[in-house]
Amino acid sequence: MTKQKLTLSLDSRIIQNAKKTGLCISTFLEVKLVEHFSERKMQRTCRDLNPSQRLRRQSSLLLRDVK
Repeated sequence: MTKQKLTLSLDSRIIQNAKKTGLCISTFLEVKLVEHFSERKMQRTCRDLNPSQRLRRQSSLLLRDVK
């Protein structure tokens, strides 16, 4: 497997809101990375890859807190 460089850009407002609400940035980044690689793999294989229940639940909580 080849190594790839991934750049994830976050709006500063998201980071500020995360700090205010006590959001775990590492969990947020983990969810975003899983989403990114799932989307890329889905594009290559043309099938839907569902993340685990834990990641889906965390993602929905994180996105709710950020909005």
